[in-house]
Amino acid sequence: MGHFKLIGLAVVLIAVLGLSGCDSSNSNDDSIRNRPIVTPPNDTQPPEDNNTVPEDDNITIPDEPQEPEEVIEPVDIPVHPDYSIYPVENGAHALTNNGSELVYGAIDGIIYSLDVETGSSEYLYDLNTDIPNILIGGLAHVEGTQYLYGAAHNSTIRHLDVETGESYILTDGVFPDGIDIFSGMIYSITDNGSDVLTVFNMDGSKRGTISTGVNDMVAIAHSERYLYILAENSDVYQVDPNTGDSRLVVDNYGFEEGDSFGGVEGLDILDNHMYMTNVNDNSIYRIEVDVRAFEL
Repeated sequence: MGHFKLIGLAVVLIAVLGLSGCDSSNSNDDSIRNRPIVTPPNDTQPPEDNNTVPEDDNITIPDEPQEPEEVIEPVDIPVHPDYSIYPVENGAHALTNNGSELVYGAIDGIIYSLDVETGSSEYLYDLNTDIPNILIGGLAHVEGTQYLYGAAHNSTIRHLDVETGESYILTDGVFPDGIDIFSGMIYSITDNGSDVLTVFNMDGSKRGTISTGVNDMVAIAHSERYLYILAENSDVYQVDPNTGDSRLVVDNYGFEEGDSFGGVEGLDILDNHMYMTNVNDNSIYRIEVDVRAFEL
């Protein structure tokens, strides 16, 4: 009888323990359901951006397309050129440029600019207010509105501002039938019929002389490398500014006779082309040869 009581008690204990185990299991399930969701770390790399340029020292970015270099055709020297003609005011004599336009001194003492694109002339200054009845032997552009001019019959080189009218003598004692500024120095024809250039500093102090071998020079111009001299017979010579060595490059044979004889007086170079004045027909002539062809 005692044994049956013990067996019954054991059954009751097992039942209690089983119920307790079930409660514990349910409690754990509830804690899992109520736990916040945590995203596990992702060890995989993001997809590669196809627009990203890889870091590669060997990659070369192409340069911008370049304009093709201008080809300068060689010419037989001396040339017998063709010309373009610009009618101008009152017999152009001296000639220079201001970087974009030609500037010429007429035989009546008035300075004009010439637009080579339109062919129109514009009044700049009347030098008769400084020297009555002046013959402008040479012109050279300094900067802005400032010029040098040679008073051929006054044997002076003067500085002029065409905007303010301020004028003063820079140097004297020469016959400036032609003047030019090259490489920070003033070049002037020394005397009528001479083959010698006198060189001055920009303050008017004398620097020296150069013998060119070109007799009876009337005008001077320059490129980036050389001086160019216009002779009384209308021919143009290239001159080395360091040695004075010269050679004939333009044979203007058409101006050596008839109405044009003795009329070519001014020379200048603008945009790689030579221009000459001819007082006998009130014109400026453009020589249709690229000056760089003389320097190949």
